[in-house]
Amino acid sequence: MHRAGFRRREFVYETDAELAADIHEEARWLNYPPHPVAEPTERDEWLRYFREKGHRERFLARLKEAASSGDDGLFVWEQEAGGTPAAFLWLRVLRPDSEELPQGLVAEIGVAPAWRGRHLALNMVGFAYDWFRERGTKRAKVIVGAKNSSALRLFHRLALEIGRYEMEKLL
Repeated sequence: MHRAGFRRREFVYETDAELAADIHEEARWLNYPPHPVAEPTERDEWLRYFREKGHRERFLARLKEAASSGDDGLFVWEQEAGGTPAAFLWLRVLRPDSEELPQGLVAEIGVAPAWRGRHLALNMVGFAYDWFRERGTKRAKVIVGAKNSSALRLFHRLALEIGRYEMEKLL
């Protein structure tokens, strides 16, 4: 499925890593709200804290490794006119040690703020399903924070079901 005005292309680490890292940080902020005792609760302060702790560098290192291995699917959606990057998608096939069939994991999905509301994420997930099927997976999963309401709406709309709960308590 092609979204009018945008095209999908393969991820290129040298030109796309910063976009991917920005989207990753936004996803972390939305999916894992800051711990009110241990982390800053204002977004800009939290972002500085996140970077000072080396999270961005570790993400970029994992991303570089994935890009060089060729095992994962790394993609960028860009504006057709001008080629401005708008969204990033990282797909992985998980192969459990047991007799289970491989599973597809949407490891990272995000649309840059300026491009939201154009149904790019819907298009990206449809592409992910096709990519997973081509690799023999029969199940796709994504991990979403309970407070990330826009992602939850998207994945419910796409008929993903809750497979397990992860619960936590501040101590």
